[in-house]
Amino acid sequence: MVDTLWDAAGVPRAPSIVGDGTADLALLGAFVDQGTGVVCSCQPRGAGPSAGGDGIWWWRDGPPPTTIPTAGSGTWRVRLMPLLEGIPVRLHGLALTTRIIPFPPMELVTLPRPEQGTFLCAGAVPLLDGAADLVTHTERIGAGLRERLGYRGGFSVDGILTPSGFQPTDFNARLTSAMEAAPSDCRVLLHAVNLLAREGNEPDASAVEQLAEEVFSIGTSCTIFGAATHADERASRTASVRWDGDRLVPAPNCAADGRLVITPSPRGWLLTATLATARLPGGGRVGPQAPEIFRVSDEVLGTNFGHLVPPFDTRPSTCPPDGRLSPEPADR
Repeated sequence: MVDTLWDAAGVPRAPSIVGDGTADLALLGAFVDQGTGVVCSCQPRGAGPSAGGDGIWWWRDGPPPTTIPTAGSGTWRVRLMPLLEGIPVRLHGLALTTRIIPFPPMELVTLPRPEQGTFLCAGAVPLLDGAADLVTHTERIGAGLRERLGYRGGFSVDGILTPSGFQPTDFNARLTSAMEAAPSDCRVLLHAVNLLAREGNEPDASAVEQLAEEVFSIGTSCTIFGAATHADERASRTASVRWDGDRLVPAPNCAADGRLVITPSPRGWLLTATLATARLPGGGRVGPQAPEIFRVSDEVLGTNFGHLVPPFDTRPSTCPPDGRLSPEPADR
């Protein structure tokens, strides 16, 4: 359905295949692989949508990961797409009766786990580089939703900003969730605006634009999150950190560039990492530096995030001994 929407609205997209069962993933993956690998989502038939990267696997050369559930036809619904090189981003906005209000685009911090062929989704942060073309793209998508489906309200589109432009990988017909770090009063107001828009009311556009700017604009700090199943309860629950070049190190007795905090959560432990925006190395993108955050968390706070690598873009990554996962590219 969503591919039909992209085609009708004139939004460039990657090819995809949807099927039942996981027995033929290697064969199906070969049809969509554009030379950089395959991304596959698996979901039990009849189950509700998953979130946070659950049920998504990737592979480069060779067979699919052995961690993918194996079952016969009719048990699982699968979707396969090419693994795309570029920056994971979220385009999102609000479709009103008379216009589309685009929100500032976000960088999705989506870190591959090379050994498992899965991802750790660590939230979204403001995209620090120029994003004028992405704003125009957001308006185009919102206009397609409104004109072809009569849609009103919030929408979000995750995808990859590839060297040839943005390509969508995921669509949500709801208000974006990429505002965890915003003040609660702003989040409540934005949800209220969304409810009004979905009922066909027309909120004041300038007020909504100002609210969106407050919720999603670049601030003095940025925050990412991670769910861990284990933490050393004898260790500290907090750690101050600083950048030493591209490496993040504990900073117990000096000026810090960020702070890590773990708290109990329904999934075990929640890591909240807050970093000073102006001190991010490597040009300001968060994704390429984020594995350092989780490495320090494992070493100092006793979490079990394990080996993570930067998002699949132009940066090289470590190749495990089996040779399946060569240099880096991108998808969620």
